[in-house]
Amino acid sequence: MKKLAVWNPARIVIIALFMVMAYSIASSQQSTSGPKRPANVELGLMVEKDKATIIPDIPMYLWHHGCGPTAAGMVAGCWETRNCPTLAVGDASTQTTEVNWMLVTDNGNGWCGATYYYDHYHDYACPRDDSPPLLQDRSELGGAHEDDCLADFLKTSQSLYGNMYGWGWFDHMHSGFIDFFAMKAPYATVTVNDHFFDPTLWDTYVAEIDADRPVVLLVDTDGDGSTDHFVTGVGYQDPATYIIHDTWDDIIRSHTWRELSPGNSWGVYGMVTVDVTVGANVLEVPGEFGDISAAITAAADGDIIVLSPGTYAGPGNIDLTIIGKSIRIYSEAGPERTVIDCEGSDKAPHYGLNFDYQTGTGSLIIDGVKFKNAYSTNVGAVTANFGGNITISNCVFENCYSATGGAIGISSGSMPASVSKCRFIENTAPDRGGAIHSLNRNLSVEDCIFIKNTAPEGGAVYSSGGSLMILRSTLFGNTSDAISGAVYQHGGPLYMERIILSFSTTGQAVDYEYSSTPSLNNCDLYHNAEGNYTGEIAGLLGQFGNLQANPYFCDTAQGDMTICSESQCQPGVNPNGVLIGALGVGCSDCIVFECGDVNDDEGVDILDIIYLIDYKFKGGPDPIAAEAANVDGVGGIDILDIIYLIDFKFKGGPDLICP
Repeated sequence: MKKLAVWNPARIVIIALFMVMAYSIASSQQSTSGPKRPANVELGLMVEKDKATIIPDIPMYLWHHGCGPTAAGMVAGCWETRNCPTLAVGDASTQTTEVNWMLVTDNGNGWCGATYYYDHYHDYACPRDDSPPLLQDRSELGGAHEDDCLADFLKTSQSLYGNMYGWGWFDHMHSGFIDFFAMKAPYATVTVNDHFFDPTLWDTYVAEIDADRPVVLLVDTDGDGSTDHFVTGVGYQDPATYIIHDTWDDIIRSHTWRELSPGNSWGVYGMVTVDVTVGANVLEVPGEFGDISAAITAAADGDIIVLSPGTYAGPGNIDLTIIGKSIRIYSEAGPERTVIDCEGSDKAPHYGLNFDYQTGTGSLIIDGVKFKNAYSTNVGAVTANFGGNITISNCVFENCYSATGGAIGISSGSMPASVSKCRFIENTAPDRGGAIHSLNRNLSVEDCIFIKNTAPEGGAVYSSGGSLMILRSTLFGNTSDAISGAVYQHGGPLYMERIILSFSTTGQAVDYEYSSTPSLNNCDLYHNAEGNYTGEIAGLLGQFGNLQANPYFCDTAQGDMTICSESQCQPGVNPNGVLIGALGVGCSDCIVFECGDVNDDEGVDILDIIYLIDYKFKGGPDPIAAEAANVDGVGGIDILDIIYLIDFKFKGGPDLICP
């Protein structure tokens, strides 16, 4: 009989520590400091300001869930006050709550007892491992939020990279800066360079300070020969002394410039330099201009309009028109806090923004804005006509109405149109394209969510006369007539990849008509009223990774379109190991049901009808899964669901449609 090996806890700890050490050897150096200066670390020298060269406008932040994001944050905060106002909300010259969110999102709770996650601290610092052993967090377990702060991009505290609470690696500083600026200030050109200690590094450091560019340094504070702390270099003085904000207090201090080596306290391992250029004017609303219209009027080609948090309504903020200019519009705080409320109705029509670039060479970029309550017969929330390149990212469109393209209307031009990371909620078009209408344009839609949009043709997206590409997106509960589909594509090729298209209350999934074969890869088309794989896409089920499986959304009633851990759309369950849809796993308590199986006995029969009647009119028990009883997919559970279920089971009525 073969004897099994016994894995005792001590052995597991030793192996875990060995793996961390191996990562340290194979990779670059790491910071391991905590929120307070250790007792054995010298303070350094007080700065003689009359003999020193110091960059004057560097903000001073104190250690916030890691020295890496704090030190990097002081560099980012400097550039925010100069030319990148979207890096943090408000003024980054002092350490406000908003600045802390730029460093490390924590929902205001730096403790691990919270029941919610989806921020950096609760995903990666919990469970807290201030000292060994290293504990697994969501970087390994899955279900973490989308990166949205410096600490995320720096991999701070993430166990997947061998980081305990507050720790980070030098080699993540470079990519962290690049990715953070790409998300928060995509209009900026960012140059980041890594420098390792050599005889010329002092000259490079001095040159950066003389150019008013703060740097991040990784140092060994206690002289034991191993790095332990990130600091922000802000100045120098002779002889060869570097001046820093060390994240532990609000005093600038100086230390002798010397190489990392045992016995050399505050020895330098390496330096990361950052240079940022913005080749345009930045116009801030309402700080510099009272309303959006005034900023548009003042803007020249290529200029950037930045909206501070708030709700923009009334004259000067709605019914906006841009003609003959290339303009970029960004928000500081994202779409949930930056809202253009058109306050439109059939009696008082108002739209959001009309972009009309008749020469076909201009461009419009909109990033991080919510548009709601637009109502117009010809212009929705945003409309682009007669050419020009339009890019819309990180926006929300809610309750908007237009004859074509309830939220976005795009037509006539050779330039492509791009929509990414947007949410479309309950938008309406009485003609075509409940959310998006595209005519004679090549349109790409990526990482978007469409919820309960309505139009006779193309409940979510209508495209004609150009190509349509939809990637990594989720479509739920959209409505079109029985001939059309949630996605309507005629007169151009169609490419769909990693799409969830489900629960359309009327209409089929896709209505496609063109000479070339449509391309669907790793898509899940499920429970659409008039069919899933029908018409020109018939036969694609089971091909190229395409599924017809319940995606098991976490909470559609609350608009939560993340998926359950048991969903075949999540990589761990999907046969091809890919994520299908716009969002990943958000819950593990999966409500797994068959539509109409009210009593959960693995079938739909007369017992389910009796069960539903008892529940609704005789005080009987609740349905095992409420979603399984809402068989008409409309509103709550009522007598209409009972009639619908009877018609389906005994009268050849339409298929069941559960939310």
